Amino acid sequence: MPEDTLGAVTLKATDIDSLQTFVFEMVTSPPAASGSASIQGDRLLFTPALDWNGTTSVSYRAKDLEGAWSVAAVVTVVVTPVNDQPTQAGRMVIRTIESVPAVVRGTVSH
Repeated sequence: MPEDTLGAVTLKATDIDSLQTFVFEMVTSPPAASGSASIQGDRLLFTPALDWNGTTSVSYRAKDLEGAWSVAAVVTVVVTPVNDQPTQAGRMVIRTIESVPAVVRGTVSH
């Protein structure tokens, strides 16, 4: 998923005893510096920290209707970098004589 976007994945579980609905619970969260995760129904949502990119993981487990928990499963989240637009800190006014080049020095960051 590209940085600065919300990612979602549908969580899956199976039960040999029956076909039924499951309740999902997050076991481990990603480090706060990489972003945040939550579970809504059967979906795991991941929001990366602003301008963060890299790989992190989240683990979850499922509970069946009888209250039995599964072992934890791991979801690996890969956030790819995007080429952010450069920003200008303030307004800049440049004056020069016509047909004479002007030299501008500054710092550009993203």
